[in-house]
Amino acid sequence: MIRTVVAIPMALAAFSCAVAPVRASIISGTLNGASTLIATGNPGIYTQDFSGDGDDFTYGSFTPMGISIIDDSNPSAFTITHGGFLEAFSEGTLFGTDTRSETARGPGGETVTIDFVITGGTGLFAGATGEFDATVNVTAISPTTDSESGTYIGTLTLATPEPGSLILFGSAAVVVFCMRRRRTSAL
Repeated sequence: MIRTVVAIPMALAAFSCAVAPVRASIISGTLNGASTLIATGNPGIYTQDFSGDGDDFTYGSFTPMGISIIDDSNPSAFTITHGGFLEAFSEGTLFGTDTRSETARGPGGETVTIDFVITGGTGLFAGATGEFDATVNVTAISPTTDSESGTYIGTLTLATPEPGSLILFGSAAVVVFCMRRRRTSAL
């Protein structure tokens, strides 16, 4: 009988912790940095290595990093493939993929729209998903270096344990401890 009384709260606690609800929020902020373009051997095709600084209005400052393949061999059809990014916050990281499209080009610079897809994270962002769009102004500093700055906005979905789940789990643990202690004392 006592085991049944203890087993039911423990089973409920385990189930409620395993079914963590999700929390969706808006993410938005600014980012800036520099890209180094490394020639691949094919004319107009480069590996782009980006790093910089960012500030998210909800989660604070972060370090954005990215790498991709840029095909600028046809000036009227700028494309990016194999884009990947990582944003390192103090509470964890977000990572995923990105694609770019050019929206305007002028002498020495261009404006691009970057579509980011969040595929995961670590720490606070473990299991995160979402997407955001950035509008970025790119200025050529040299033939192999760009300066980039812009803004972004999108959605982020985080898996978070419900506070009630943690309370229920803690209560079940206390009951088990007390029941074991009482049974040991009776012997």
